[in-house]
Amino acid sequence: MTSNKESLTAADFERTIAREGDKIELKTGTGTKPLQEAIVAFSNTPGGGDIYIGVTDDRRIVGRALDQGTDDAIRQASLAVKNPGRLTIGEIRIG
Repeated sequence: MTSNKESLTAADFERTIAREGDKIELKTGTGTKPLQEAIVAFSNTPGGGDIYIGVTDDRRIVGRALDQGTDDAIRQASLAVKNPGRLTIGEIRIG
């Protein structure tokens, strides 16, 4: 498990999240069950996928700081998943 920070323009981020699918999952918050379901799905997908927290299903950015509580919730959700694969937690600054 590692952490990174990234910065994207609003347009680049909108292109990144343009479509949920095999490699992209959007989550508003850090609910354990929804995160676990996404982690399990990506652990069964070659190459895994990206979960973006702080984005609604209709692609509205509501934001979510990568503070200690958010980091802990993500790690707790992943611990309950059998063989989740590699987990990278990062923060993306938009704009």
